[in-house]
Amino acid sequence: MVTALDKAIATLDGFRAGGRRLASRSAALSHLLFGLWLRWQDGGDDGDLREITGLGPFEGPAAELVAAAEKQLAHDKTVHSEVRLDVALTLRNARGAAYKRTGDVSHLDEVIRLGLVAAEFATGDDRADLLSAQSAALIERYGRTGSVESRDEAITAVRRERLEYPVDHDNWLSASTDLHQLIAERWMSTRDPADGSELVALSGELVANERLSREKRAQLARDRSNLLWDRARNRGSAEDLGRAVESARDWVRLGDDDPGQLSSICYLLQSWFTVTEVPDDLREAVALGRRSVERPAMDPREQRRRLSNLFGAEMALAETTGERADHDAAVATARTAVEVYPPGDPARSPDLMNLALALWQRCRVSGDRGDLDESLRVGREAMRTAGEQDRIRVAATLLGALGLRLEIENDPAARDEGLRLLGRTPPADPALLNSIRIFAEAVRRHPVPAVVERFLHDYTAGLLEIAIQASEEGARQRKLAHLDLALALLATAEAVTPTPNAAVFEGLRGQMMLRHWQVSRRRVELDEAIGLLIRAGSEESDPRREMAGQHLWDAAVALYRRFRRRRRIADLHEARRQMERALAATAPEAEERPRMVQFLAGIDGHLTKPSMLIGHGDLGEADREDLSSPAGIANVMRWNQGERRESGLTWVDTGGPDVGDPGSPRVLFLRTFTEDDASYVVLNSLGAALDGGSGRIEIVSDQRDRATVEQHWAEAFGKRPAPIDFVAPGRDGWRRTVLERMAAADVIVLHVSPKDVDFPEFPFAQPSTELGMDWDRFMDAPMAGPITGGGLLREVSFLNRVRRLPVTVVVCDGRYRDTLDDLIALGGVMGDFTDMAGNWVTPRLAAIDKQVGHLRRAYRGISYRRADGEVVVSDLAGALGLALGDLRDADITLEPAPWRPADLCGRSPEPRRLPPDGAAKIVAYTDVEAVLFLPEGEITEIDHREVPAILSRAAIATGCPYCRAPIERMFFFVRELMTREQRASGTPDLHAKCQVCGRKSSQWDTNLMPQ
Repeated sequence: MVTALDKAIATLDGFRAGGRRLASRSAALSHLLFGLWLRWQDGGDDGDLREITGLGPFEGPAAELVAAAEKQLAHDKTVHSEVRLDVALTLRNARGAAYKRTGDVSHLDEVIRLGLVAAEFATGDDRADLLSAQSAALIERYGRTGSVESRDEAITAVRRERLEYPVDHDNWLSASTDLHQLIAERWMSTRDPADGSELVALSGELVANERLSREKRAQLARDRSNLLWDRARNRGSAEDLGRAVESARDWVRLGDDDPGQLSSICYLLQSWFTVTEVPDDLREAVALGRRSVERPAMDPREQRRRLSNLFGAEMALAETTGERADHDAAVATARTAVEVYPPGDPARSPDLMNLALALWQRCRVSGDRGDLDESLRVGREAMRTAGEQDRIRVAATLLGALGLRLEIENDPAARDEGLRLLGRTPPADPALLNSIRIFAEAVRRHPVPAVVERFLHDYTAGLLEIAIQASEEGARQRKLAHLDLALALLATAEAVTPTPNAAVFEGLRGQMMLRHWQVSRRRVELDEAIGLLIRAGSEESDPRREMAGQHLWDAAVALYRRFRRRRRIADLHEARRQMERALAATAPEAEERPRMVQFLAGIDGHLTKPSMLIGHGDLGEADREDLSSPAGIANVMRWNQGERRESGLTWVDTGGPDVGDPGSPRVLFLRTFTEDDASYVVLNSLGAALDGGSGRIEIVSDQRDRATVEQHWAEAFGKRPAPIDFVAPGRDGWRRTVLERMAAADVIVLHVSPKDVDFPEFPFAQPSTELGMDWDRFMDAPMAGPITGGGLLREVSFLNRVRRLPVTVVVCDGRYRDTLDDLIALGGVMGDFTDMAGNWVTPRLAAIDKQVGHLRRAYRGISYRRADGEVVVSDLAGALGLALGDLRDADITLEPAPWRPADLCGRSPEPRRLPPDGAAKIVAYTDVEAVLFLPEGEITEIDHREVPAILSRAAIATGCPYCRAPIERMFFFVRELMTREQRASGTPDLHAKCQVCGRKSSQWDTNLMPQ
């Protein structure tokens, strides 16, 4: 097919032999030269190159183009890239000028296409500038077309542009704001969770960048807070809620005072209080809420919203403190809100409800009967005017006030009014359920007529039916809100019924708690569900003994699930015992009996012969910086069988009779930052262990932490000086400072405290019974959640690199010791293990969590138990003193590291001797301390910005071939020492270490393949 380019070349070719105006001939032949080159570039016909070499003579770029053609024909590719770049840029600039003149999008398409051609040959600053121009062109096309494809291509281009510049460069800032805008637009239409996460990260970086205006940063902080808040509500994530509060506080700090947003933050802080239970969060909410109502809104709906949010904060604070002044403030705000709408207006009903609530709550504190009388009057008025949406919550308030009247005065009229209210109000709201329980407890404190007994029995049956429906729906939709409602309904039914049957309620609660655990994965809920189901199946008072078999079967299934996650053989034996009891309680003709027998046979099969395992490890995976344990395979076998694992770390419990002399060591204290005060209690105990000597404790931290440490020390020891030295992070960051202090310390005390107080369960995907491995299923299998803070886990890696583990003492709460010991054992295992059907047997640990495996070489582990309110654990202090004394007497000779501690931080284009083998390595683009599992041998890191030119788009989109981690989370390298100039003539095959899963992959053609 003849193209427009072919026609142009044919026209220009007419100038070659003359016959046209000689003044135009030189320019025409130059254009012909470029046209022939472009056609060869698109089609690859060497005939075009031969024609180019026959043209001329030329000077300047045209002469270079002829020389490049000659080189290309001679298969010499060393010099023509710059010429091809110049050609592509010349043509691109011409198309850009044409687009500016005409506005024709086809010219813009050519600008973009030619930019891609040029990008293949651009390097250094030329490449960065070209990618910036390419991003601008793609954003322009998206603005003109509005197409999804144009938007996605623009996002990809801007992401690459950001990688070209350091954070302090203006182009990085403009690219970041462009990327934020593009992803925000895409997220608004698709609600893709990955886009939401990227928006959160981007806006966090931009809010912290003081080069942006305060107004822009405030807007970004507000948007980030709202996004995180929405995500927290959808996921039930306390972490997201906390980050939303942090961004909201950034917004306030940046000086914006929009009353509507202040009110929203007031409400957000109330939600945060339910997590932290810190009264200061409520006081902050009250302060912001009061600022929000200083300037009344013109719209009464908005004014009512602000007053309602303020009332909620004041009411919560009053319930927390019990102070009369706080109750008075809530009542005053509720009265103000009532006046927003005229009497009789249905919109007034929620405010009347709030006033009724505030009054009867104040009555409970003050005993003022006038408050109770007014509360009932206002509540009845609210019920008369309430719309359908408000009716249930108004009923909850009125029912609470009636319950208080019944409790105080034993008023039959209040009881009867409450029963009538119950009869016509559906119990589908948590607030109403609480009031029903309060009212039912008040009713049961006094003798009641038989008709009331019958009503309560019928009402209980209705509550149970609704609870079961909510539980089934919550399990089907995997929504915790439905399951929480089901449990609340069940508790309400138990409070209402005059004679609750323990077996019935414990069985139902166990079933619901099991479903709740299946969604939340909170360890404690599985344990509670098992206990409830076993008790329900054992209850002699159960009038429906046929349910005992079901409860015990469910308990056996739950025990087996717990065995899969924790691998304690006792769980498997207990599952078998409960299964036998379940069969004994089940009729021989029962439909479910064959399945029960089959399940019991499966348990017996595992006890007799555990499933065969398949190991999935990398070739040469031994280069994990000494992480691999000699007991790794044995521990896998023990894990599979449910036998106790051997981590290699020697543990002791606190409370021994011996007392050690710690001497005068310099102790570096490392810990996880958590919401509780555990690390401060351990620090106090370490200080007590050093009491009487001249030993000192070092903490790498800033001054903000110092005040908290000193406060906890004062609670424990009064005015006694603390033997603690605070070391501020240096200009190069905390990681370098920590490494330096590790190398200088006599002893390191490492306090491992889980971020999640329940210590996260190891997650496993749904099991399959089909033999064979589905690789997509393998890639998508869930990873274990972070066991503790990422900073502490990196510090474990640092301890290994500076060879200080032999003088490290590990401390952890006794509740977490067994799981931590398992993690140390499993961290030392090479590879991951599945059964023959591809079901994971060992948990899938992330690379950062595997660092715990290094602790097998620590000197000692100490587990402790802390009583409520203890600020110093004396037994822990004794165990620490003994460990420090034993370390002093042990006279340990530390293995010298074959690398300099100064080389373990930062990046450098020069070779450095680095772990794990001391071979020279060039790590020029990533801070060494941020790389997990440095490869063995001489290597050169490859910049992420070079990878898109080496790997295919499909490989880039897939990322890690083991876990789908994005390319940015992988460490790329080649197995030689090479400068960038040396790589320009050809780069050896790429290798990569994923920094998420820790697995290794290698280049095969333009793809990344598992190794």
